[in-house]
Amino acid sequence: ATTSIQITVSPQPPCDLQYPVAAQTLVVGEALPVQLPTNACGAVDSYSISPALPPGLSLDQISGGISGTALDPAATTTHVITATNVSGESIFLWTLTVQPLAPCDLSYPLTVLLLDVGDTLTPLSPTTGCGEPETFTVTPALPSGIVLDPDSGILAGIALQDQEATSYQLTASNVTGQTSFGLVIEVLPQAPCDLVYPSAQLTLQVAVALADQVPSVGCGPVSLYQSAPALPAGLILDTVSGVISGTPTAAHNSASYQIEASNSKGVTTTSIQITVLPQPPCDLQYPVVDIVLTVGEALAPLAPTSGCGPIDVYTTIPPLPAGLSIDLETGIISGTALLESGRSDHVVIGGNASGSASAIINVTVNPAAPCDLQYSTSVLSLIVAEDIGVLIPTVGCGAVDVWSVAPALPVGLIFDATSGTISGAATSAQDPIEYLIEANNVSGSVSTLLTIEVLEPAPCDLQYPDADLVLIVGEVVDLQVPVVGCGTPSEFSIDPPLAAGLTFDSLTGAIEGTPSQQTAQTTHLVTAANSIGATSTNLTIEVIGLAPCDLQYSVAVLAHPAGVAVVPLIPQVACGAVELWSVTPALPAGLQIDPLTGILSGQALTEGDSLHLIRAENEFGFVEVSLEILIRNIFLFHAEPLTIGYSVATGQGSGSLALLCQEGSANPGYPTPLAGISLAIQYDPLLLEYAGVDQGADLLSLNGGTGPDFWAVNPVDGAVLIGALVSFTFGDVLVCDGDSEIAVVQFETNAANLQGNASGVSGMMPWGNPGTIPPLDNLVVVDGTTSVDPIVVPVPLQLTPQ
Repeated sequence: ATTSIQITVSPQPPCDLQYPVAAQTLVVGEALPVQLPTNACGAVDSYSISPALPPGLSLDQISGGISGTALDPAATTTHVITATNVSGESIFLWTLTVQPLAPCDLSYPLTVLLLDVGDTLTPLSPTTGCGEPETFTVTPALPSGIVLDPDSGILAGIALQDQEATSYQLTASNVTGQTSFGLVIEVLPQAPCDLVYPSAQLTLQVAVALADQVPSVGCGPVSLYQSAPALPAGLILDTVSGVISGTPTAAHNSASYQIEASNSKGVTTTSIQITVLPQPPCDLQYPVVDIVLTVGEALAPLAPTSGCGPIDVYTTIPPLPAGLSIDLETGIISGTALLESGRSDHVVIGGNASGSASAIINVTVNPAAPCDLQYSTSVLSLIVAEDIGVLIPTVGCGAVDVWSVAPALPVGLIFDATSGTISGAATSAQDPIEYLIEANNVSGSVSTLLTIEVLEPAPCDLQYPDADLVLIVGEVVDLQVPVVGCGTPSEFSIDPPLAAGLTFDSLTGAIEGTPSQQTAQTTHLVTAANSIGATSTNLTIEVIGLAPCDLQYSVAVLAHPAGVAVVPLIPQVACGAVELWSVTPALPAGLQIDPLTGILSGQALTEGDSLHLIRAENEFGFVEVSLEILIRNIFLFHAEPLTIGYSVATGQGSGSLALLCQEGSANPGYPTPLAGISLAIQYDPLLLEYAGVDQGADLLSLNGGTGPDFWAVNPVDGAVLIGALVSFTFGDVLVCDGDSEIAVVQFETNAANLQGNASGVSGMMPWGNPGTIPPLDNLVVVDGTTSVDPIVVPVPLQLTPQ
């Protein structure tokens, strides 16, 4: 028997596929030599490549050879070449880059470019052959304002600054190579324009240097400066910079000078008006500077001398005395004094267009001696305070320089030492006195006698500080002293007499004392008199009773439980008797105030807080006091003042504050067993820092000495919040039948703020939570459903330096 067996033996799969070069770089147009692969193991049936090769290159699928000529640039690409037979395949990674041709034949439309400053360059576009350029560059840098587009190679812009002919190398390049072009560029300057000097009008002075006049010019640069006509002697125009400088050597009338600035392209001009003045005169002098003449005396001519510049005109300030004059051209002073003038100073000024010089001379023209002095009367009889007007003397001969009187005139009279007049009003009486009055000048004197007596006037204009006095029984009257407008009273009188308790001084008219009984309004006639006469005034006086004052009760806050009779509160009041008592708003139901005595009593029916104003009044006024009423079970939170000493050098100090609870003994069921308590005390964090808190002695003794079952302390900014629950099982209770110590808070001083403070700080520590988180505040917990707001007393704080 026979059978057939079909046996197929497959070749090995290809392995270790390799090419001569793993990374190939070509240039467009460059032929690639055939790249044949090698392979180990099994024979290859076919070859494939992915991705496809760039145009112009191909893979022989039988031999695996790669050949051809690259036609287009191609970025670096990794191709996977696969050799395959029926048993398997092998791959090879082949990287290919096809670079573009290098650019060539770079050219621009011009080889020489001529521009003027300010010209806009018509864009010049380049042409190239071969490969596309990627970038354009130029060396050296182009003239200011001309730019080369690095992508397109276009030259454009506006020439901003002149430049000599310069060769530039323009280059177009890509990754493969580059090509260059030579271009010569010249930028010609503009003609100068807008020539300006700091001043278009110069006024100079001989021998005084001119500050450099530096021109400014627009447009193109200047190669030459010129002036027409030539500048005044001593002045120089710099032909390169245009600066005008120098020192004038001779005076010169005002003239116009045209300054020209030019270059090869053109000119610009400006005009300057220049005046050169002579030197001012100096050292003006006269041979005599102190001239003393008498009226009618001729002055020998005085001729001046001077230096420096010539003097064109002379003048004097002020003008010379009458009869004397100055020659305006020569400066000679001459003439005959006509009037007495006394010594006078005169400034002689000699000047020209540039300035002046001056000299001071003194001229005195003495008068004749005075004579025949007299007043309109030789005896003056005056009244005190009566104005005499003006008593004017007459005198013959010369003018008077100085007047004098001896002895001094009565006080209040004025003697004018320049005119001899007498005026004013004498202030006090005197018997007749003889006065010697003398008129003097430099040439002599004359005198006369004048007798003056001053009589006392009658009193007038009597007044008191207050013409309508309303006085209060028992109150001391402010001393009432009258004044008179004139005269001195010798006695005072009053009608009718003053009210009981008041006194009247008959020598001074003063009223004082303490009124002892009410008096209706009365008009009194007060008279002040002396031997010459009298004056009177009306004075109205009324004496009234006292209004009540200084009202107070024994407490400012009445805290009491509802349903318990209040111990009557009896008011204290001073000054006037009270006629009626009242209160607003109405007192809590069950409490009342006696309208005749002001006693507050009764039994409040419901709990509540209220503020009341209690008034005590009579027909003369009233007084009020505030009373706060708190109707509830009374628990008081308070503490002794907190006093802490601190170091001035460091600001450091510490202390503790015991927080106390006290129940009002009038509370129903006193002492009340309490299930819990919470306290909130505030402090100023600028002064104090919280340091800790301990349970008070009365809390520590709870629950057989173990303290409360719940104890919580919450320090917040500026406050300490404390809560305690006595017993979760109600096995013990807290009572505040005395000053029960609940907590002891430790504080330290804020050293940074107290360091160096040698004065100390005081203040108050209020109770209460300044915020709402955590929601703790001052509270007394009676049982699980009942709580009471305590009454709190702010704690005094004293920080003392040590």
